[in-house]
Amino acid sequence: MDAKNQINSVAKALSVLEIIGKSEKELTLTEIARILDMHKSTVFRLLSTLENNGFVTRDNISGKYKLGLKILQLAGELLENIDLRKIARPVLERLVEDCNETVHLVVLDKNYIIYIDKVESCNTIRLYSRIGVQGFAHSTSAGKVMLAFLPERRLKNLILEAELPKRTPNTIIDYEVLMEHLAMVRKKGYAVDDIENEAGVRCVAAPVRNHLGQVVAAVSIAGPSERMTIDRIENSLCHKVMEAAEKISRLLGYSVPTN
Repeated sequence: MDAKNQINSVAKALSVLEIIGKSEKELTLTEIARILDMHKSTVFRLLSTLENNGFVTRDNISGKYKLGLKILQLAGELLENIDLRKIARPVLERLVEDCNETVHLVVLDKNYIIYIDKVESCNTIRLYSRIGVQGFAHSTSAGKVMLAFLPERRLKNLILEAELPKRTPNTIIDYEVLMEHLAMVRKKGYAVDDIENEAGVRCVAAPVRNHLGQVVAAVSIAGPSERMTIDRIENSLCHKVMEAAEKISRLLGYSVPTN
């Protein structure tokens, strides 16, 4: 909207909310008026309106203001309505253009993965994965990277109770070995399916986090093992998939820690 079309009183109220939200401490009426360079009477009316509608609260003793629960409620509703597939799709498409391999978006359901989106590469050799299809978590890169970041107790219980079929000669089916492998995945930040789920196919995956930092999905790159060599995965593709997963995480509200 052009500045000429905005309602000044609404714009001022939003400025008040922004100042309070960005402040590391609660603010008094005088402090807010000074920061915004507004008359105290104007700020008082704005604060009263916002308080009456639950957007800010005032401490009865100190008289200082902070954001109200209405903000949290609206933020929660926004986050609940975020369409993961819609947000991730442009990132997945760019990743395919960058690596020219098939890319998946995957979620975890107990000890299974579910493919919720897929972007095919233009290579002649295609993969048979389909949206909505289940797969085993322990034998796939996407599944392993999501398992790795589960709370420790939940992970142990899940692995102990799970069916761990040997999909290929490389599938890890021993509990202790799998737990050690997942610990390494947590350390690296990505997981590799080294022909563990399907003959002749390798994959690499990284975790997608929500605004709370919880792993809610994974992005994977998959292709024939002759193209998806371990050297290519470790020197190039692992970085690309982690960057893509991080981009999606940011779009979901996750603040990526800085070193």
